[in-house]
Parts: sequence; C-alpha cells; structure tokens
Amino acid sequence: MRNKRNAGIAVAALWAALQGYTLADATTASAEPSSESQPANPLNAQPMLDDQTLDVQRGGTAVVNDMKLDGVVSDNQAYNLSTGGNSISGGAFAGSSGLPTVIQNSGNNVLIQNATIVNVQVQ
Repeated sequence: MRNKRNAGIAVAALWAALQGYTLADATTASAEPSSESQPANPLNAQPMLDDQTLDVQRGGTAVVNDMKLDGVVSDNQAYNLSTGGNSISGGAFAGSSGLPTVIQNSGNNVLIQNATIVNVQVQ
C-alpha cells in the first residue's frame, strides 16, 4: 500500500511540474475556473491526493524504487547459428535528448529486459 501511495505522490508531483504548478497548486486545483490566474489544465485532472497525505511527504527525502524484471528463457534450441560483433560508433548519440537507451545483442536465445527508474525532485 505504501508503494502505491508513493507512486501516486510521484505522479502528482511530475504532473504538477510539467504543467507549471507548484505541488500545492496541483493538489488544490479545481475543475471550476477561478478568477485567479492558473496554468491551463488540458487534462482537466483532479487532485489524486489530499493536502494531509501530501504533508507527510513534503520536504522528505524518501526514495522508493521498485522494479521487478523476472523473464524466463527455457526450452530453447539453436543450431548452426553464428553471431557477430556489435558496436556503437562515435556520434551515435549526437543530437539525442531525453533518456537514450541502447540494447545490444549478438547472441542467440537471449532474454533482454530493460527498465528505467527516474526520480524527480521538485523544489
């Protein structure tokens, strides 16, 4: 249950940051237009957490990472196969942005699992 709460807090903070809200603004935003100037809410999102729940996490340093990669490779057969080398040359990431990910495989009957955890700190 704690992981779900923390995930909800992280999602609320990320959404607020992307929309230009402070975390407090995101939790008190109303679907009703107000006379106060607020950033647009294109998703018409309602607050997921109340102020009391957020007060527990405000200013905290708790980081919860929970990743489960549990793939299985079994009963595979490969005959008369060859593999080759692979490489990434200079400039392969030129102009890239965001979180580039590279997965290389030169083998046979290989299970490739990939995941990324992004911790966002809003100040």
